[in-house]
Parts: sequence; C-alpha cells; structure tokens
Amino acid sequence: MSIEILGLFTHRPGAEHKPKPMSDFDLPFLTKLVQDYDKNGYDRMLVANAATWPDSIPFAAYIAGITERVGFMIAHRPGFVPPTMAARMLTTIDRVSNGRCAVHIITGANDKEMEADGDFTKKVDRYARSAEYVDVLRKMWTSDKPFDHAGDFYKFNGAFSALKPYRPEGIPVFWGGSSPESLLHAGRCADVYAMGIDTIARTDAIFNKVREHAAVHNRCPKFLLSLRLLIGDTEQAAWDKAANILEGVVANLAVGQQTAINTKPTERYAELCKLDERLDNRLWTGITKVTNGTKAVTCLVGTAEQVVDELVRYYDIGVSHFLMTGFDYENDPTELGRTVIPMLRERVKGRVPKDVIAPALAATGT
Repeated sequence: MSIEILGLFTHRPGAEHKPKPMSDFDLPFLTKLVQDYDKNGYDRMLVANAATWPDSIPFAAYIAGITERVGFMIAHRPGFVPPTMAARMLTTIDRVSNGRCAVHIITGANDKEMEADGDFTKKVDRYARSAEYVDVLRKMWTSDKPFDHAGDFYKFNGAFSALKPYRPEGIPVFWGGSSPESLLHAGRCADVYAMGIDTIARTDAIFNKVREHAAVHNRCPKFLLSLRLLIGDTEQAAWDKAANILEGVVANLAVGQQTAINTKPTERYAELCKLDERLDNRLWTGITKVTNGTKAVTCLVGTAEQVVDELVRYYDIGVSHFLMTGFDYENDPTELGRTVIPMLRERVKGRVPKDVIAPALAATGT
C-alpha cells in the first residue's frame, strides 16, 4: 500500500505556544511554505477552513500557480455554495493544476460556529446534507449530459458541468468527523476518511466502524491520520521540547491568547482528555488536556527513528495518508522532508498492512 504525505497550509507563522491572530497575513511566508512543501517530498497540503477564516478556494488557486507538483486538499463546507457550483469550482482548479486537487468535506461539528455563517441546520441533518452534496459533486464530475436532482436538501433541473476533472475517476473526496452520524456517511462518501491521531486501539476501532458502513455500499475507503511531531536528536531532547511548548501554551492561556470558536470539544477529544497525558509508546496529549480538548493537538514525541516506528504501527492498521506538521512552519517542512518522510517511505516499502481489507471488499478494487 502506497502512502501519501500531507502538510498543513497556513497564511501566517506561529503555533499554539506562539499564537498569531488570524488577521495576520504574511504573503512571503505562505509562498515560501507551500514551495517548501513542493520541494521536500510532500504529496499534498490541507488548506483548512472555518467560520471567520480566510477562504480555502482562493488560497488553493494561488497555490496551484506557484508550485509544480504538490497537490492540495481544499476544506469545503456544504451548505453555503450549491454543490453544482462547487463541482465546477473544484473542477476548474483541478484542471489548471493538472489534477492536483482534492476536496475535504467539513460538515461542522459545532452548531454555534455554523450559525456564524447563517447555517442553523442541526448536526445530524448536516451530515445527511453533506452526503447528498457529495453525491451531486460526483454526478457533476461524471455525467455526460444534464441531469435533474430532487433530494432531501437540494433540487436541480438540468445540472451539468461541461468541464470534467483531470482524471476520469474525478476528484478525491476526503471526509472528517468521528460522531456516529459522520462515520455512517463516511462509509458511503469517503475516498479517504480523515481523523486526528488517537491511540492505536481507539483509531483501529473507528476505522473498523467506517469499514463496516462502507461494506454496505461495496466500498473500501483509505484512511488519513493527522498528527503533530516533536522530534529531537535524543528522546529526552524531544520531551524537553514538548515541555517548553506546553509551558508556552499555558502562559498564553493565562493571558487569554488561546481562543477558539469551538469552545466545546468533540466527544472523542473530551474522552481523550480523561486519559493519561502519555499514551501508547510516545503519544502525547498535553496541549489537548490543558485546553480541555478545544485544541486537538496530539503529538508523537521522540527521535525521528522512534516516531517512524510509531507511524509504521498506524500504517499496519490501515493508514495510507499521513498529515504531519510540527510547531515551526518556517523550518519543519525541510526538516521533516530530510528525516521522517524518506525514512517512513522506506520502512513501508513492500510492507502489507495486517487485517485491513476484507477479501470480499479487496476484490472490488474500490
């Protein structure tokens, strides 16, 4: 199973221990960041999205013009742009970038945040709406003639996109969220199911639930794990780095500089906060715990070799996509591209994940 390495796009430097306001905009920094991803072995980057943040689609269009090979995963929230129009927008970016576009469907876990953009649809209905949205996107990308659609949330007559994606299979659809509603629809919608890092056991349980739902639709999604890395020349140096970062986060909390729209953690991160700060071999939840789960910053800590050992364990339960960042956007793409990324690619070469795909599903090739 091949792997894909992703980075995280941002428009200004800073991190949890050195926060920068969202209003800061540093064009030279963001230009260098995406070009560093382009040069250092990354396959794709996530362009995130949330209420009050800069919009992800214009950023992706800019990224396409200043890079040569790295792809981008555009976080997109159903409910504000009709799926017919979104399909054409994404197709356009995909074509001008020669097939480097993917979309990450972000349904929105927090009602209050969604209301900031005028969406008062409740969470359970938002996931059903997102599933219908993906159905329309895919039909727009594949239909060779105009079609009508009358669903629970959208109705169109004569919907069509004259321009099709760069590849016949369309644009990859990533899907996030760990609620029961999200997992249910992930099985139907996701080409790649994405989640933040958790313990091996808890991660495996979530993947298996997605697989169960996907089997109903004769589908076999891939899996993405998002995580932060704290690398040191020695294990102790890495843990010292973690302690220093945590000290900075706590200091900023004390003066009110750590803020988030989502002031209530998801159920999964609330549960994670109840566990120990150090889990498995080197999974560290220090920042998640001190922010009561509102900042889902869970890390692997150790030397590059130790961290890769852990990443291989996640590969063995089915992770094919790793979204990896540190806490220093100005230097981490180059450093991780020099150490962790080539080491991980070499370690998984020829390795077959254990008990990942049921034989009946493997035969579908989906």
